Amino acid sequence: MSKLFTFEEVAQHNKREDLWMIIDKKVYDITAFVDESAPVKVVSANAGGGDSSDHPQGNPLRIIIPLVFILGYIYYRFYA
Repeated sequence: MSKLFTFEEVAQHNKREDLWMIIDKKVYDITAFVDESAPVKVVSANAGGGDSSDHPQGNPLRIIIPLVFILGYIYYRFYA
């Protein structure tokens, strides 16, 4: 059985020596990766000890491209 953590518990782990993050409702200890990667330093500075799963998921083109085709069809069907 996995252990359940509260947001307050994870928020206490926001230092460079002890850094946890919540991603997609799972808690990760990313302390070992802070010194290895520059992007982790940026992420840890912005979201360490918090929930990082509120970022947009997926590729926005999967919505934009069909929308362009639909609008193009409507334009050429009714206005051209």
